[in-house]
This record gives sequence, C-alpha cells and structure tokens, in this order.
Amino acid sequence: MVFLFAEASPFKWLAVALMVGTLFCSFTFWVQIFIRWCCGHSLRIGVSRLPVPWSGLVVYLSFFVTFFAPTFILLAAAAEPGTSPKTFTVLDVQRSCAAGITQAWVLLMMLHVHYPLQAMDLGWRRLAHRLQPPTTDGVENPAPLTVSTLTRTDLLIGFLGFIACWMPVFAVNQVVALSRALILKWNGMTDVEPKHPFFTILENDPQWSTIAWIALSVVVVAPLVEELLYRVVLQGYLETRNPHLAVMVSSLVFAGVHSLDGRPDALPLFPLALTLGFIYQQRHSYPAVVLLHALFNGLNLLLAVSMSK
Repeated sequence: MVFLFAEASPFKWLAVALMVGTLFCSFTFWVQIFIRWCCGHSLRIGVSRLPVPWSGLVVYLSFFVTFFAPTFILLAAAAEPGTSPKTFTVLDVQRSCAAGITQAWVLLMMLHVHYPLQAMDLGWRRLAHRLQPPTTDGVENPAPLTVSTLTRTDLLIGFLGFIACWMPVFAVNQVVALSRALILKWNGMTDVEPKHPFFTILENDPQWSTIAWIALSVVVVAPLVEELLYRVVLQGYLETRNPHLAVMVSSLVFAGVHSLDGRPDALPLFPLALTLGFIYQQRHSYPAVVLLHALFNGLNLLLAVSMSK
C-alpha cells in the first residue's frame, strides 16, 4: 500500500483521506447506534405526513416515462453520421443530463396533473400540528418549530444518512470484489471488471470540462430524478399499500435497475437503497434523500477522478 501511493499526488492523498475519514465516522456512527439500541433508546426519527394521493397507474406511467422517454431522446441525438454506438464521449454525458432533466420535468407535471402537487407531497412541509410544539399548562413554547427548522433538520439527517451508509456499502463492495476475484481465479479466467460508461469517458478524456459534466449528471441530475422516482413516487405509493414492505421493495428495484447494464452494483448499492428508504419512510423528506444520494455519488466521483491517470 505504501509503494502504491509513494508517487501519489496531493489530490489523491486528499481523496483517500476523505474516504478513510468517512469510513471511520461511519463505523463510529454505527457503534453509537448499537449503544443506544442496547440502552433501550428509540431510534425513530419520524414525523407525521399525509399519504401520497397518487394511484398505482401513476407509478406505472412514471417508470414508463423514466425508461423510455430518455431512450427516444438519446437515440434521436445519437443519429449522427460517423458516430460509433460503442464509443462513449462527453456528448453522451450531456445527452444524459438532458434526458434526466426531461424525466424530472415530465414526472412532476404528471403528478401535478393527476393531483395538485403540494410542498407537503415532497416533504418540504409537514402536517400543521407538527409545525407547532405541544404546550405545557397552556403556555406555548417560545421557540416554535418552523418550516425552516424542519428543513435544516432534514438536511442534517440526510448528511448523517450518508455517513451511516458508507461503511455497509464499502464492506459489501469489498466482499463482492473478493468473491468475484476468487471465482475467476478458480475458473482460470482474467478479471476484467465492467466499468461505468462515465468512468470510461473520464479515462479517455480527463479534462475539467468532462469532469464538470459528469459531476452535473451524477451529483445533481441523477439524485433529483432517482429519488423522485424510487422514493417519492414508488415508495410513497407502496407505503399506502404495505408500509412494512415499502422500503424493501423500493430498495430492491433501485439496486436491480442499477445492475441492468451488467455491472455488479446491485449488492453494494442495496445498503445505500435501504438507508435512503428508511430515511424517507421516517421523514418523508425529498431534500434529505437527495442530499444523501448526492453526497454518496460525489465522494465516489472524487475517488474515481483521483485514481484515474
């Protein structure tokens, strides 16, 4: 390990230190959770919220829009002479951003047409009685719980969720990588790990403009679209049908979709999906899960950039 980083740049050292620090904080967080659980303290962080008003038909249409609308956009944009469909360039990242923005806009409009979309549906506000603290002996609390206070709390919980999920994701990823290496070695095969297309683009064109477009796609657009689809639309609807299975089902769908292109991401991303689902079930806060997802993708992108040549 020392020889591996002997000629590493300061940027690479910074990225590795950030990863190790996050891993240590995650381990400490889980130790604190275990201590609280052993002492009988409640681990609930929930607030009240009305059930989402949309039906199962809206969920089906949302997934249709998500998986087919971007396909038409990308195919139409890719119909250029002399372009190889197997060559990924920064133009593909730009098209992915455009497709993601289109997804989010269509999903929001579809939800609004089906039922007037309110701030409460996305977790910006809670039930009215949660905005005012309980009174004691008829005397109101001089520090009322305002909307801004709730939002700050949600963002803090999103950050803590990012810390919490890092160690389980890292552990599962190491187990999957070790198992893959052992299986390939047992069969006498060469380990050629599949890469995300964005990482291939980054290796072929390591420019700051490329990094900026990839960061926009994975840190901003992807969390906004995916959390709107998997947590707000899908899990929000499932909680009205079976609250006990809502987190598990939405997490399985989220992890499974990320493995459709052949990458072994389903198992490592499952702890992330469970954390996102738990926080959304407890807080029903769209900003909280978007921040968690963005921080997770951002740290992974930082590590990928630091390790690239």
